[in-house]
Formats: sequence, structure tokens, C-alpha cells
Amino acid sequence: MINYLEWDSHFFGYKVGKIYISDLVVDLQVLLQDAQKHHYKLLYVRIANQALFQTLKAELEKWGKWVDERITFLKDISHLQNKPQSAFVKDFQELQPTAEMYALALRSGEYSRFRLDSSFQNKEFERLYTIWLERSVAKQIADKVLVYEKDSKVVGMVTLTFQEGISKVGLVAVDKDFEGQGIGYELFQVAFEQSKQNNCKQMWLTTQGANHKACEFYQKLGFEIQKKEYTYHIWL
Repeated sequence: MINYLEWDSHFFGYKVGKIYISDLVVDLQVLLQDAQKHHYKLLYVRIANQALFQTLKAELEKWGKWVDERITFLKDISHLQNKPQSAFVKDFQELQPTAEMYALALRSGEYSRFRLDSSFQNKEFERLYTIWLERSVAKQIADKVLVYEKDSKVVGMVTLTFQEGISKVGLVAVDKDFEGQGIGYELFQVAFEQSKQNNCKQMWLTTQGANHKACEFYQKLGFEIQKKEYTYHIWL
């Protein structure tokens, strides 16, 4: 079954759909014929686990390109001890992002499938992460935007959404020139505390498997891998 993605279609300016494969009972060729009949231009095909990915890989590569290993991390924060909060981390309250925040938003998507897939021709990646930041700052899709300021410059950022006891991390980035200084660690210590204050017992985030540095960082923070999913883009 193809799920029509209204937001993506409207934003990108062409029809986008999603196929989620969780078992082998799927006839991809029939689905692709149906997609062409209904004038889809792009399909996201997401594979539920590594075993299925390995089984279907050869077939899927006839039609599209593998663009993403999506890793979901989860951490129990309910029993975390309060730690001293960094004076450099602030709850961003302005109506518009700063220039540094726009740059950080793009940096957060360095391994994004929207950046790595060269078939995107209309700056989809840049537009997508720009509006993600702007809607987060406007509190339309995020409840908190935490920034790390140094010399009046935003050099780190994390966005949070609180939903049914789970704190969901959105955009995360540290300025390349300030990496290795513990900024990410300090941001997350504040994020943990802010999440607990908003009645969250767990923190959830996703990143790309190719982003080895981020995966290692999250595991050092105590996050555990919950699942791995694999995405193909099929252009029609």
C-alpha cells in the first residue's frame, strides 16, 4: 500500500508517497505500477529491519537507490540525577532564528537522505531544514529550542518536543569550529533536565547510521539502539 504524503507533496511541489515494508508479503512491481498510474514522482520505501533489508536489497536496487540507515535511540531519563546546568545553554525565546542557527540546522542534516540523494534538484534539503528550524523556533513543531552561546554567538543547538512522557529530539548540531569542547554534552544535560521538568521519562531520537560520530556520542550518553530501518528513494 502506498501512503500519500500530503505535506511532502505540497512542500516539494510534486507527488510523494511512502511504502513501509515489514514482511515479505509485498509485490513491489505492482505497487510501482500503481504509483505510476497515480502520477507519483517519488516514493520513500522504508524497510523495517536489517534482515528484510538484506533479503530485498537486490530487488529494490533495480528500481531505486538506498539513501538511509535510520537508527532510533532511546534513553530512560526518569532516574537521572540532577547535574549542574551550563550557564552557556539558554532557552531560545526570539521570534526568528539567528544566522548561526540557520547554519547549524543545515549542519544537523549533513547525513540526511535529502542531502545525499542527488536526484533532488530544487534545493529540497536546504528548504526542508530551514523550515524545520523556523517552525521549531515558532513552537509549531517543538516545545523547546536550547542553544549554546559563546561570545554572543550560537555555536550549538538542540530542539525538543514533549509528547506523552517522551522527549523527542529534533535538530542537533554543534559548530564545526567548536567540536570537541563538550558543548554537545552540556546541551544534553540541560535537555535531560528540561525534559524531566516536563514530565518526560524517556528521550527519543533518530540519526543516520553513516553518522558514526553522532552514534558514538549518543551511546556514550547512555542511549540504546531500539531499531534500525532502511530507506530507498524510487524516482518515477
